[in-house]
Amino acid sequence: MDNNAVTSLFMFFVTTTLIIIAAYYTTKFIGQKAAGFSKRKHISLLEKNNLPGNLSIEVVKVADQVYLLACRGKDVTLLDRYSMDQWLEMKSADKIMEFNEPSKNNFNPYKDRIDSFRKRFVMDPYEKNE
Repeated sequence: MDNNAVTSLFMFFVTTTLIIIAAYYTTKFIGQKAAGFSKRKHISLLEKNNLPGNLSIEVVKVADQVYLLACRGKDVTLLDRYSMDQWLEMKSADKIMEFNEPSKNNFNPYKDRIDSFRKRFVMDPYEKNE
């Protein structure tokens, strides 16, 4: 191979590597700046539980309120709303509950709401279509 071809090939790889490194750091820099603009002070996702059938139960904090939401695709249903104090009280009580021996007091208080949401939006895979 000619000396000029080797130099040209070397310069090609060096230039390509520099472009990739510059693109990486530029993207990282822009991402950090954009993250500063999209910081959410008053809205945060506290918990999320994915269920079968593209269904999820989410707990979202907005300002000083906590919302319990059922989501399926683009459908969002409000299950309940609490103040932050009520939510923290429930979270601390949740740690104390004995789940080995279920009773009416510590059974899921949202079972009826979740079941009705599932009946409306989640199709049973064993149910026949008519």
